[in-house]
Amino acid sequence: GEARQLFSQQELFYWHHFQQYNSEFKTRILGRNLICLVGTEANELVLKDQGKMFSSAMGWSFLKSFLGEGLLLEDGKEHQVTRKLLNSAFNHQQVPTYFEKLKKWVEDYIFRYWEGRSIDLFPELRKLNLLLLCQLFIGEQPEEEIELICQNFISLITGIRTIIRLNIPGSKFGKAQQSSLLLRNKFQSIIQQRRLNKFNYSQQDILDCLLNLPTREGKDLSDVEISNHLLHFLFAGYQTTGKLVGWSLFELNNHRGWLKKLEQEQLTIMGQNSLEINHLKNFTCLKYVLKEIERLYPPTYTIFRGVVNDFEYRGYLIPKGWYVVVSPLLTHRLNHLYTDPHQFDPNRFSPSRQEDKKHPFALIGFGGGTHQCLGSELALMKAKIILSTILRNYQWIIECNFSGHSPIFPTNKAEKMMKAKFQTLP
Repeated sequence: GEARQLFSQQELFYWHHFQQYNSEFKTRILGRNLICLVGTEANELVLKDQGKMFSSAMGWSFLKSFLGEGLLLEDGKEHQVTRKLLNSAFNHQQVPTYFEKLKKWVEDYIFRYWEGRSIDLFPELRKLNLLLLCQLFIGEQPEEEIELICQNFISLITGIRTIIRLNIPGSKFGKAQQSSLLLRNKFQSIIQQRRLNKFNYSQQDILDCLLNLPTREGKDLSDVEISNHLLHFLFAGYQTTGKLVGWSLFELNNHRGWLKKLEQEQLTIMGQNSLEINHLKNFTCLKYVLKEIERLYPPTYTIFRGVVNDFEYRGYLIPKGWYVVVSPLLTHRLNHLYTDPHQFDPNRFSPSRQEDKKHPFALIGFGGGTHQCLGSELALMKAKIILSTILRNYQWIIECNFSGHSPIFPTNKAEKMMKAKFQTLP
């Protein structure tokens, strides 16, 4: 198979195959037969799945030993019921209630750990995002407890990404399995304590929402189910906000005209006032920038599904048991959808152009269809809070020694080499 090339080349693997074979190409990874289908037609077919031909549970089955059962690993009616239940923690009414806590945590963190320092940008953003997610999910905990959760979660992510998948003590995969067990045990301990003290608990967080969900088939969600959902939420939200913010800072560092636009927008809308929830919807230029970052640097560059029924696509018969891949990365670089697709151009989302509206599945950084990201609104709110805080209070310089390929490059490798220095505005 081509697993070694995929793990070393990352995004470039799919880009090179796309350049060589066009919109349909197959490969074999870790014993799995995969076919990659590129374009809006394929995105709609696979992600809407009106023919019930594809399985998210099968596509992401390699996550089960790490995360346990959860939303990513469900299909059909089971997925619909769970998603409807969990939506109460992420809907339009609930997400704004998290704003004040998130704003406070972001401002405190940047002041304590970034101001006046040179930082490893993406590791720090991931750490900040994990901190926000942990406290939002399980409430404010002692700093050492949050640090321990973060360390174990990063160990888990490292194991998921390793090519050698043997559960041997001391190996990355083995450490990840141990970290998964520790995290689930920790969450279950917090859940049990919360159940015992629920009448004495005044904070409102996502765990509180899960504990007060309406019953399913006459039963409350069990501690194990809630723990697994928390772990799935952490996994789904781990990369998103960090990528949106980090690559926004990178592109604004290189496009000073857009940086000036965003600074002026902050001043026009807020003046000298502090950030409020109602300001966020008025940050039009910031919205365009975040959409452009989603397009150029999608949180996940591939989406996997298992094939549960034979299907035909453009003359190809794809048999049951194969895996199908659709790619936000490749879709977002199609020149019949996006003008100069490799260029940073947030104005492509302005009312006069609206290039993402050419097709409902033209912009799929947060997925689409029945499995569209449940926490996309929360992720965007976090990104806007962080970027607004930085734009109003700091100037920054990005240092990146990565001399990669263009127009596509392995973003994870570039992220490891990127540093930023933040100074307070004069």
